[in-house]
Amino acid sequence: RHPSRRMALESNPGTIKRILELLEGCLSPDASIRNSAEEKALELGRTHGSSMCLWQIALGTDIKTQLRLGAAIMLKNNVKRFWQPRGKFYISKEEKSHFKGVLMSPHCLGSKNLPMTVFRQLSVAAAKIARFDWPNRWEELFPTLLQAISDGNDTQITRGMYLLVEILHELVSRRLSLKAFQKSSSLILDFVQPAWMKTTQALLSAVKAGKGAEPEASKLAERSLQFLRCLHELAAHGIANLEQSKHAAPLFQAFLQISKLLLTPARTLPASHPLRKNIRSMLKIIASTMISTLKSHPLEFGEFLSPFTKFFAHSLTDAHANNGTWIFEDYTVQALSFLSAILTCPEYVKKFAGSGISMSRAGVIRADPKAAAKMQVILSQIFTPDFVTSLTKLLVENLLKLTPEYIQVWQSDPEEFCAIHHSEMRMDENARLAAEHLFLQVCRVFKNQ
Repeated sequence: RHPSRRMALESNPGTIKRILELLEGCLSPDASIRNSAEEKALELGRTHGSSMCLWQIALGTDIKTQLRLGAAIMLKNNVKRFWQPRGKFYISKEEKSHFKGVLMSPHCLGSKNLPMTVFRQLSVAAAKIARFDWPNRWEELFPTLLQAISDGNDTQITRGMYLLVEILHELVSRRLSLKAFQKSSSLILDFVQPAWMKTTQALLSAVKAGKGAEPEASKLAERSLQFLRCLHELAAHGIANLEQSKHAAPLFQAFLQISKLLLTPARTLPASHPLRKNIRSMLKIIASTMISTLKSHPLEFGEFLSPFTKFFAHSLTDAHANNGTWIFEDYTVQALSFLSAILTCPEYVKKFAGSGISMSRAGVIRADPKAAAKMQVILSQIFTPDFVTSLTKLLVENLLKLTPEYIQVWQSDPEEFCAIHHSEMRMDENARLAAEHLFLQVCRVFKNQ
């Protein structure tokens, strides 16, 4: 294929004008015009050189935002369909090289003239490119992106972190070879972990300062959330061995410390407070991270199991307000789910007498009887008869208590109550269902106590 045939469309004013007219047609309220334009748009995606034109429109500052967004969506779809050659349709090497360069440039990451709606679509496209090309054909991805974040202004840091999280999520969902991912994860953790700790400490100071520091605190909370979303993927999937990692212990200790400090304001701040939503999101991400890490590294997680189990169990004691309503129900669900994850973990079953056999995400079976024996001791020290008794009492007397609302619904229509309660509600969204599940697991594992 001759290079001139690859670039059938040249990025000139005439071509850009025709594509803009096509995008206008895709937005037309007239169904016949819109359907015709959409068919032509599909054909455009199969034309060599179209991606370069769409990229120019997406970044164009003098073009309507709706048209820029449409171009970004078409570009994203082109990447999904044709980044890897499909018959005679493909994206040229020249276009690929251009995309990768511009995606990491200040013009894309740091431009305030690029609407966030457009940037989100470009980020999805970048994540798909990473899925196809990293690490073999895009080895410089993470070093380049981290450098752009560390050297950038506020806009560049915000968008760079958004892009990083999008890429990490895509790579993890791909179930790629973990060796390359874990090697790069160490580099990312070296940057993100201290940045998150520093940002969160500044946030806590701003929270203590009171109302006058709320604008700065809101900004810090947003940034801390970005770092946390990145750490969620890295902690669960990016650390090869928790016991040997230099990152695991300080990271999980920080997770526990920050959770203890934020739980009270998360429950007591009024709904109108500008920080409540972000603080609650931070706590949910940390809890979700610990659940994912426990499931990914059950035997290695033993060192951190006891303090988190005690913390989550203790957090359940104040889950209700005086009127019986839940305080921060989402977090109560996470705490209950963490405890349930311990009692349903395959490596912990049979009353903590496992053989140490576990299976990796890649399907590799591993056996570590010594680790299993160590874990058995740890679990026996945590789930003492007194702890099991107090946990059961807490579940029955507090979390599973029938409220007046429950009783009213039950008395009016018992069958409907059961149908709604057990069919339409999800355990990961409803604290009572999560408490019921944990109660059943406690009864199953400790039936002789």
